Amino acid sequence: MKLMPFAAWLRGQLKETGMTQGQLADLADMQVAQISRYACGGSEPCLSNLCKIVNAFGLELQAVKKDPEYLKASDYLGGCK
Repeated sequence: MKLMPFAAWLRGQLKETGMTQGQLADLADMQVAQISRYACGGSEPCLSNLCKIVNAFGLELQAVKKDPEYLKASDYLGGCK
């Protein structure tokens, strides 16, 4: 199973919920510019920002046993700056 790029997932969630980047930024207590960078694939969120975004959509993160073919989390998610 191949991972979906975060930007594609984020754009899909925005479309599915009818939420704007500004509304998501408000709910996630983040800057609109940061949400925009994530949505266009310019950067990927660190774990704390990922949690904020997921929670803003009314979702939750789950830890599951990793398939050896999956990328390491450090390869997939950018670090906080």
